[in-house]
Amino acid sequence: MTIYGYEWGGAPAAGGNHNVYYLKKGLPLFRSSGLLTFLPLNPWVYYSANDIDTAHILGLFQRLKALPGVQTGEVMVIPHWRGGISTPRWQDPALEPLIEVASEAGFHEAWAQSFMTPGIHKGFMGGATIIWAGPGMD
Repeated sequence: MTIYGYEWGGAPAAGGNHNVYYLKKGLPLFRSSGLLTFLPLNPWVYYSANDIDTAHILGLFQRLKALPGVQTGEVMVIPHWRGGISTPRWQDPALEPLIEVASEAGFHEAWAQSFMTPGIHKGFMGGATIIWAGPGMD
């Protein structure tokens, strides 16, 4: 099974970086108009323009909740430490069941634990950066 995903790159004051995953092909990318704008290094990944409605993580959550598959876990957001470090100030338990605790950037247990909220169950996962994605990757 292919899991489709992209990084929503927000500055920490706008929620920080989050990885967005879809189990269905063809769902839209919502780009931040903040920290990580278009980078020409990989045009296959950056095919959509910045989206003013998702300049903040709350805007991203709102847009994602309108997509099919949210209630069944087919749309998921995972905050992570690298780059514009995610902040636990804004969370959405319906979209964020996991926190990225480890990646090629290291192991960040204390940061990941800052996302833990009494009464809300979350899991931890490790991730890595995809260096290239292009045609035929699905």
